[in-house]
Amino acid sequence: MTLSSRWLPLVLLPAISLALTAFLAQTALYQRVAFWAHDATEQWLGAPVDLAGVTVFDVDEESMTRLEPQLGPWPYRRDIYALVTRHLLANGARSVVFDVLFSEARQGDADFARELSPKVVIAGAALPFPFERSGEYRARLEEASLRNVGALPSRNWSDITLPLAIFTHAGARVGVISVQPDADGVLRRIALLHSAYLAHLPALTFAGLLAAEPGAVIGGDKGHISLSEYRWPVNAQGEVAIRFPANAKQLEVQPFYKLALAAAGAPGYEALRETIQGKVIFVGSSSAVLGDFAHTPLGHVRPVPQCLCPRCADPERGVPARRPAFGCPAVAVFHAAGPGAARAPGRGAAAAIRRRRLRYCCCWPSPAARPWVSQG
Repeated sequence: MTLSSRWLPLVLLPAISLALTAFLAQTALYQRVAFWAHDATEQWLGAPVDLAGVTVFDVDEESMTRLEPQLGPWPYRRDIYALVTRHLLANGARSVVFDVLFSEARQGDADFARELSPKVVIAGAALPFPFERSGEYRARLEEASLRNVGALPSRNWSDITLPLAIFTHAGARVGVISVQPDADGVLRRIALLHSAYLAHLPALTFAGLLAAEPGAVIGGDKGHISLSEYRWPVNAQGEVAIRFPANAKQLEVQPFYKLALAAAGAPGYEALRETIQGKVIFVGSSSAVLGDFAHTPLGHVRPVPQCLCPRCADPERGVPARRPAFGCPAVAVFHAAGPGAARAPGRGAAAAIRRRRLRYCCCWPSPAARPWVSQG
């Protein structure tokens, strides 16, 4: 055997392997394997994060049942939102975020508008199809737009539906609730910035952080978005990878009825102040009556008011710019569980407990899966 014949297999084997890898990288199989590896990592190797800076008030079925004699059926009058907003801010909330699209007129709108300020965030919905918008509407969108972020990566949409003018004129921030899943329908990323008609709005949860830190400055470049001294790597659409924490059950989640009764002055809810003071507050619903669903690496879920807090690992401190974390300003805090269908490892009671807590570690549905948004 000649020297060249001995070395030929050693040369051909790597070359064939590289060619095969390059070929498979262009196929759906390669992408599915990559998605599977990512999802397995999220399910089994999620790291704990500090969730102490966030409290969720969930309009769940129990809250609807308990409050119906006093407030009637959902959706509630807007003066109810005025009452709870005033109570939350008076008790020291850093910011208040409503996962509710207030785009239709209802009783109590004027009362709610009087309680709004830049510390309050209300939802807008991005849409993949255009509407005919008036010049007045585009002017309102421009008024709500972030300044000096046009050069940063963002998710571009055909249209963004704003809340009622009475609310945007009152000074509330607008945060976009829409997201875009991967090709397999699983949500693994969330855009921090959204754009339409040359206006730029933050994601709902990013807006919650901006409301809590009004002096913070947004910056970045083509590969990063930063907030003051912190920054996160993003793709060309301004998306960050979602990190699902291993300690999701530590998230403070309270039924909305407690907040409503405390705001109305009912006795017995004084201790609720400790879950409000100094925290970012999210209000939304996990009710099957209101929610549709999304699919995440943790299973089949429907939306609830949790928060993708845009501070990797620690919602209070974030990640220093000199040490950027992989993926996200997304600590998966504000999310959802499916109708008892979230897939979790394990069996029996332990699995049932984890399935329940996974309600608060997943994400918002895509616009395609969310043709309508819950009105409040």
